[in-house]
Amino acid sequence: MKNYKSIVVLAISLISATGCVFIANNGPKPCSPPRDAKEVGGGFEIFYKAPEDGTAVLADKRSGKTVRTLSLSEGEIFEFTSRVFDEKAYKEMGIDPKKADFVLYFYPKNPKPPVPPQPPLPPQAPQQ
Repeated sequence: MKNYKSIVVLAISLISATGCVFIANNGPKPCSPPRDAKEVGGGFEIFYKAPEDGTAVLADKRSGKTVRTLSLSEGEIFEFTSRVFDEKAYKEMGIDPKKADFVLYFYPKNPKPPVPPQPPLPPQAPQQ
């Protein structure tokens, strides 16, 4: 029972630290952004202006690691250049900077509820 608790604590720590869950038998999987998140940018230089209050999550798709998470207010700018960190810092995060696939996700603080699908219109009677 003691080992079970240790494993649970370790798993929660890893999820908190990386923002991602890894599937052991298939290796690392890319981070799954929150359901309401939209991919809003990518590459080695990103400039994004928040359309509303929310959270920006910068991740490396290739390694599945979260690089940075930042709360933004409407109109606030998220700016990233891969030169922000040196190669050693990326390696410590588990990211190969030469092979990284940086992507920026944004999800609103107050996501709008999905619009329910409308039922199809009945066929129109032929006009005479």
